[in-house]
Amino acid sequence: LSPLPPTSTRLTRLESESRSSSIYIPSGTDPYWDLLDEISRLEADLSAGREAGISSEAEQAVKALLRRKQAKDPEYVYRITSGAARAAERLGREEEARRFREES
Repeated sequence: LSPLPPTSTRLTRLESESRSSSIYIPSGTDPYWDLLDEISRLEADLSAGREAGISSEAEQAVKALLRRKQAKDPEYVYRITSGAARAAERLGREEEARRFREES
């Protein structure tokens, strides 16, 4: 038996999977759990820093690092983009809602 030629739908799906695997850390893997631990530590550091009165620049630096780490978490990105899509729909911004749904 010879393999069937790839369809455009299959090629699109494979491209999408390839793109997402290069952006996100796969859930359930050791690197993913390490990422979640690092995110938790950064959130705790940010909270402790605020209580200690760190400078605005230091707070912004920690927030930026936290955002970069959260952007690698597929579950976090899904929650954020799904919520943004719902908010855009409520405001009547259909094009924006569609874009957020595609991203999630």
